[in-house]
Amino acid sequence: MTRNATLRLLWCLPLLLVGTLLTARPLPAAETLTARQILDRVDDAYRGNSSHGKMRMKVVTAHWTRELQIEFWSKGKEKSLARILAPLKEKGTATLKVDNDM
Repeated sequence: MTRNATLRLLWCLPLLLVGTLLTARPLPAAETLTARQILDRVDDAYRGNSSHGKMRMKVVTAHWTRELQIEFWSKGKEKSLARILAPLKEKGTATLKVDNDM
């Protein structure tokens, strides 16, 4: 992805999230929401019932750099699994969360 495409995506994301929030659930005129409630609704609308994805995480400190590749799954807010795909030293390490248990 080019730098310009990335910048355009970053500009569109907030609009997309707000649009999703506004179309997901119509609000009664008298209801007032806190910032936390608005963010929770956006999170619920974006998350859906389940999700799956892969990501790279780069950790940079003053003395070293490290990059992890992670695959993750979730079902609601109660269940999630993350598994490290790379580097080879950590490959296969996983974290499972069910409710408040890890």
